[in-house]
Amino acid sequence: MLREKYHFTVEEAKRISDFLMPMLDLIPAERANAGGMANHAFMDSTKGMDSVKLDIDVGSKGDGIEGWSTEIKKTR
Repeated sequence: MLREKYHFTVEEAKRISDFLMPMLDLIPAERANAGGMANHAFMDSTKGMDSVKLDIDVGSKGDGIEGWSTEIKKTR
């Protein structure tokens, strides 16, 4: 879709996909949280994100976020 509809190059479509797909997982327990994804290399050249570096691993699943475990237990 990124290539056909939006005409991104193969390289750019892969970069965007690598960033978005972990956050779009249908299974909540497998979904990456936005805090960790803020540290993703895709965000390095994003305006306003220059000094934003959180102490959360890229692709982390939400452990340590208040309420996350409660919501995950509801889906299981």
